[in-house]
Amino acid sequence: TLFDDGGKCPISDNTQCGCEIHAQSDYRGTINASEEGPTCLPWDAEIITESFGNFLPELFPSDGLIENFCRNPGGLNPRAGCIAPVPSERGDLIHYCDIPNCDPCS
Repeated sequence: TLFDDGGKCPISDNTQCGCEIHAQSDYRGTINASEEGPTCLPWDAEIITESFGNFLPELFPSDGLIENFCRNPGGLNPRAGCIAPVPSERGDLIHYCDIPNCDPCS
């Protein structure tokens, strides 16, 4: 069964997948390459601070913005991604990552 005895969603392993109902903002794994191929930049890279006007790890201190791992700080995007040094297919620097959804209740 997908549900525990209380009828709630089981707790997922957020190092392996992200909950779709949270736009994968709970993902804390180590995937660091986008679906389109480019390797993610470190979240504290100068180009990110220059592009977004803020130091993102300080803006989102509890969102796991360490190294260059795929994340969705603040749940602002539809799913987990990262910043890469080349434009995405949409023309911005935000690239989505291939993080599996793990919330069977989504």
